[in-house]
Formats: sequence, C-alpha cells, structure tokens
Amino acid sequence: MDMQLIELKETRLYGLSRPYAGQGYVHREELRNTMWSERYEDVPGKITLGRWDDSAATQMDGVWYGVWQGDKSYMIAREKDDCRTENLETFTLPEGTYAAFRTGKGGLAWEEFPRLFDQIFSSWLPSSGYRQKGELAIEVLHLWADRAMRRKNKWYEVWIPVEPK
Repeated sequence: MDMQLIELKETRLYGLSRPYAGQGYVHREELRNTMWSERYEDVPGKITLGRWDDSAATQMDGVWYGVWQGDKSYMIAREKDDCRTENLETFTLPEGTYAAFRTGKGGLAWEEFPRLFDQIFSSWLPSSGYRQKGELAIEVLHLWADRAMRRKNKWYEVWIPVEPK
C-alpha cells in the first residue's frame, strides 16, 4: 500500500453535496456513483460546465475531490480556480496531518476506492499507531477529459485526518 503522512494547509473547496444518511442507499458507493454519473446527476458537469465524453473539455482535467463527512453526506468539489459555475457550496478541509493512500495509474474509481477504504480501516489504521481524527475522509481523483489520457494516467488517493493514538 502506497501511504505517506502529509501536512495539509486549510483548503477551501467548492462543489455540490448530497445527504447519505437516511436516504435509502444500500452502500456509500451507490451515492458516489449516482453523483458522478453523466446519465444521472452529472455533478462534475454542473461544477465545470463540461462533459467527460468531450475530449476537448479541458476544464474537466485536473484534481477533483470527493468529501465524505462521516455517514452524513458526500460532496464532489474542486478548488475555486477549477470551477466554472457560481452558487456552489463551500467546504473547508481542515489543516492538519493526513494519512494519504495512493493507487497505481489506470484503475477504475469504483473498484479502487472500496479497496483502499477496506485496507485503510481494516489493516493500516488498527496497526499504525494513529487514529482517525473526526469522521472526514477525502477522495482525491486525478482525471482528464480525454479518454485515452484518462484511461492511461488517472489515479486516486484517499486522505484521512489522523492523530497519534
């Protein structure tokens, strides 16, 4: 597992969120998939006014965040300079120490994130000497609109705020 501890400065994100708790989703991945899907909610398209199926939509390129606030909600977000629309919700990632777990290139988010979360919470965290600080979990997606570039170069991270046990 590719992991490192990082010191994150307070980071303001802009995006759209949906509640998870009490909404009838069988698992968290169902909410995530619905929000990212062009056929359903297409939240990324609402943030940047682009589409993943348009390889010229370079506004879709770059870093995207999926913010889990425990089991309360999920937000798809970007930093301000990467947003192309107004009236977005804001969320501030708190400053602090995060355990950052990284995947290899080319995997599928819907396979990689559940695997990473399982490894983090069932293996790494219990034996690490750290505990999760709060309920926040950040998915970091490095993506491109061009399908060939995305298929070959995309990669993902999960950041968990931690503190020593």
